[in-house]
Amino acid sequence: MVWVKKGVIFDPKVHIPFPDPIAQLPCVLDLSDQIIRVYFSYRDKGCSLPAFFDLNLEKLEIINLPCLSIGLEHGEIGTFDEHGVMPSCIVRIDENQVWMYYIGWSQGKSTPYRLSIGLAQSFDNGLSFKKYTQGSILGQSHDEPFYATCPHVQKLKNKWCMWYSSGESWVHRPDCMESRYIIKYRESNDGITWKKPKLPFEQNADAACAAPSFCQINDEEVLWYSERNVLDFRQNKDASYRILSMHILDDGTYKRASYDLAPAIPGEVCRNFWLKSWYLQNEVVFLRGIKS
Repeated sequence: MVWVKKGVIFDPKVHIPFPDPIAQLPCVLDLSDQIIRVYFSYRDKGCSLPAFFDLNLEKLEIINLPCLSIGLEHGEIGTFDEHGVMPSCIVRIDENQVWMYYIGWSQGKSTPYRLSIGLAQSFDNGLSFKKYTQGSILGQSHDEPFYATCPHVQKLKNKWCMWYSSGESWVHRPDCMESRYIIKYRESNDGITWKKPKLPFEQNADAACAAPSFCQINDEEVLWYSERNVLDFRQNKDASYRILSMHILDDGTYKRASYDLAPAIPGEVCRNFWLKSWYLQNEVVFLRGIKS
């Protein structure tokens, strides 16, 4: 497979009328063979909310102005998504019903933030959403002592599968706190209640792994994810995020794939077969995967 960088397709400085323009964590819904709906997170007064725009894939042109109100607001005081609602994965249920798995975050005291996974549902083909519940569907517990975030959910045959990032520790730095996280895997019968987690593959103890993204390519099942060093990734380009890939074999084991992408752009993360990422300047960019 060859990855071709297609450049910036959405600049929040142009399209978002707020003092702190940002476009983060894009994920997509297929509307047709040529049109996708790109959901992303923007910030209003320092707190994140979801929005979307529609994109012509062939021309890579935005069809409409971004919709900044899709019915999802910050949670009530004390809830898991009090300070942020960030889309992470879109799953189509039927012609009109769409589920959004999102990251809810709240500000911390001893740590900068706390993260959990929420679920919202749409019954109008993804134009508006309503939270499934006021609480998270996956958050701090005896299995997740720190946090759970960045879910990618896929319905495969008779089961639901979730790959997500699980917090492992916080590291004190002179000027900030850094977090280490790994990728875990869970299964579900209904997409709401999830079984105990598994570690899908061995991960570097000195690295942080995030943003898992599953895709079927012909007969192959591939998981992409991002990896960075725990401590020096902000100053050292070679330690910043890089996109890695794993084959998922028939027996459920994982084997290193050859679809990796070098960290030519600091801060790259992956999402779906059309790999979307955001620069440090917070612009949505596209990379197209072409089977070689």
